[in-house]
Amino acid sequence: MPSSIRTTRCHVCALTDAIVSRSVPSSGFQLRRILELARSANPRIDTAVRTHSVGELAYLERQGVGAAIMGAREFAFGLTDYALRSLGITESKARAIAQESRMSGEGGAFERRP
Repeated sequence: MPSSIRTTRCHVCALTDAIVSRSVPSSGFQLRRILELARSANPRIDTAVRTHSVGELAYLERQGVGAAIMGAREFAFGLTDYALRSLGITESKARAIAQESRMSGEGGAFERRP
């Protein structure tokens, strides 16, 4: 682990689809190991991660990850935002609808809640 991780304030981890498709062990295991190493070097580090499964998303939330995003669902939110605006919904209302779904936990991402 690089010594700079000891002073890093936020660690962002996004494994690519190429790594995920050929990963043995699974990308979830790899991501968990990366986070474990970062936290062992710096227990106060904030983390933001991309994940590929609902199960991993739930696990990461239970582990106290600062932000976790499931790429496919975030992509769907972008398409929903566009579709709502094309139907005449204001930009602010379309984004509010997407954010409400996102924060409900059904939307593929979570942010640390107060």
